[in-house]
Amino acid sequence: MRPDKISYAAKCDPLICLYGESYLQKHRRSQMNVVVSNKMREMARLKIALQNSTTINTLIDVLKPELYKYIGAATKIVSGYNSYRKTCKSSSLAIHMGTNLKFLSDVARKAFITKDSLFNLKDRDKNIKNISELREPIANHWCNDISSLANNTLNEKKWEKPKLVSLTKDIQIFQNYVNKMADEAYSNLNRRECIPDNIKF
Repeated sequence: MRPDKISYAAKCDPLICLYGESYLQKHRRSQMNVVVSNKMREMARLKIALQNSTTINTLIDVLKPELYKYIGAATKIVSGYNSYRKTCKSSSLAIHMGTNLKFLSDVARKAFITKDSLFNLKDRDKNIKNISELREPIANHWCNDISSLANNTLNEKKWEKPKLVSLTKDIQIFQNYVNKMADEAYSNLNRRECIPDNIKF
């Protein structure tokens, strides 16, 4: 991870570190190092956005059902959501953030259940309950609250792409040329005429 404010936020958060470690264990290929680094940076950017709107210190503090709307708002900020145009700069991030948050919730819940020493276990049962309750709106409502907005942006970008008609015409011209050359070569071979030097086999 390159050293900056985002990587510092990721490295100082025990849940983000545990999230990265769990993701790396889940996908053991060596190429996943960059992917895991990016996933951790995404969570760190979410944490920074949440710190600007709430009083959380670490990401574990936000895993409460009453903070779901703040998580959604922070995701919109991180994905570059424009409320006037109703578009996202990074639609794919907004879409897959729901899946990442479910995985993060599972990692946090497991840490509390197994009494991981990284976390304050004073309110262990309350934290497990909060995480389980937060997972429900993420699983059932994220697609309506966040993903649908991002999907609209992706679909609009597909519609705005110009049609590549000129490429089709170029291919047809090339195909006609090749067919003409093939017909000439075939007729020359049948008549046993001299084959021009510029034709390569």
